[in-house]
Amino acid sequence: MPNTSSVTLLTTDWFLKAGTTALDGALELQGLSGVVSAAMRVRYAKTTTQRPGLWGTPSTAQTTAGVGTARFDLSAVTDQMWVQLGMVGTGPATGAECFARLQGAAQGNGMVLAQQTVEVEPDTNVGSYTYVALGKAFAQNGLTRLMYGITFSGVSGSILVRPVYRQIKGNVEAPQDWADQGAGDTTQSVDGDVNTGELVIAPVVTPGFLLGQVGIKYAGAARGTMKILVAGIYG
Repeated sequence: MPNTSSVTLLTTDWFLKAGTTALDGALELQGLSGVVSAAMRVRYAKTTTQRPGLWGTPSTAQTTAGVGTARFDLSAVTDQMWVQLGMVGTGPATGAECFARLQGAAQGNGMVLAQQTVEVEPDTNVGSYTYVALGKAFAQNGLTRLMYGITFSGVSGSILVRPVYRQIKGNVEAPQDWADQGAGDTTQSVDGDVNTGELVIAPVVTPGFLLGQVGIKYAGAARGTMKILVAGIYG
């Protein structure tokens, strides 16, 4: 660790942020040789882990052998799909060594409901919507919120996009009509990442309807690709 500036040395796998309210980290240091300072911190990704955001503020620095722990409160972050824990370390210019182990555990009630790529082609019937079901039907008991992460690429023109949801009583071939979710259409005319934040399902999940399904509707004389990931939050 011959570096006096902070360097991210270890990371965990990515955790689903949707529905996650806290992330616990455990950092173990052993066999220290020289002056070592290590800490934990988190970063987020809005839609895809291939384009993460910046690392956040580190936890209290750890400079001795042993296991240090930290809890990161994530409850205020409601517009990110993924979260990752990392270890940042520094050492003197003369060098330092240690063995390090990083572990993380998420506290939450979210799960991925669907992941799909949708190719958008121009619709000659201006103002009409195309509805696309995303993934399979799933058990909706206890489901209260949805989060959509959409990566747009190759966009030409303006695409009107809105999340939709439908309930199914039992027969997947006879679902209810699609219901709009969120405050309104999103107009997308450039490539980029869009996260809807946590959408409270409207209308509320109906007792007796066992299954639900997420979807997307779009319109516009436009072309593009939408890579969509939908997470559900229960409770």
